[in-house]
Amino acid sequence: MLSVDYRRYLFMMNNKTVASILILKPGDHAFSAPHPYTLYQGLAYSETSLIGPSKTSFYLRITQSLLQQLNSVHPNHSLCLHPSVYDMRAFQWHNYNDPISKRYSIDLRYTGIIPILEHQSFSKYLTTIRSSRRQDYKKSQKLGITLSRKNLVSDFIRLYELTFARQSIEKPSFKIANTRDLLLSLLNSGIARMLSAIDQNGYVCSSVVIISDPVCDYYLFGASDPDFRSYGVNTFLLLESLKDSFESGKKYFDMVGINSPNRGDFKTSFNAIP
Repeated sequence: MLSVDYRRYLFMMNNKTVASILILKPGDHAFSAPHPYTLYQGLAYSETSLIGPSKTSFYLRITQSLLQQLNSVHPNHSLCLHPSVYDMRAFQWHNYNDPISKRYSIDLRYTGIIPILEHQSFSKYLTTIRSSRRQDYKKSQKLGITLSRKNLVSDFIRLYELTFARQSIEKPSFKIANTRDLLLSLLNSGIARMLSAIDQNGYVCSSVVIISDPVCDYYLFGASDPDFRSYGVNTFLLLESLKDSFESGKKYFDMVGINSPNRGDFKTSFNAIP
């Protein structure tokens, strides 16, 4: 989908796969994760019946061994780990006693996770979010904003360009084309769904794209017409997306990044936990 080079590796122990790792563009000294639209790259573990300290030690040993072997194959690489990989000691300790060899440079980033499984229902969840978000939700409905679930890709790209224009950012045409191709591929594969806000005149004023795995939904894209910012349409679409997540039995909703003040404040106002 992204037209980039990648490698996938499985880490075996006693003839069982205990971990896997994904490397994008191996050997590129200039490359730094995350690659656009693929926030989480790198390490994934298989399940284990171990619990407590035994489980922690088991995954630590796996990671230390995996990193040694990975560095022998790809001495230059960059990873962006899923938030479930919270024990970073193997990365901190890599070549710990060898001051000449390369060490990992760790750049701390955050996302916001909404634990859907901890709420009894979407309506109960609504009572926990910031009051201004509930007001935005009601406001958009009073203004006649309705929801479309059609794959309005051309409208999304138009809004996407408007969003960057408002920030005085000029996106190269080939990047816009890449985004369109990625979006079409995700929607056609069934991995993604698009929700759009429509005003009373039938104008598509905002869109979001959500991608899914079996347990979690991820907020991948969002784009709006700047003239409709006061309508609460961003809140409207995110809450409708979350309602879908509740109804489909997802355990989590990942806001995918809260690393700038304004964006971070908006996303955590939905009770996303850093």
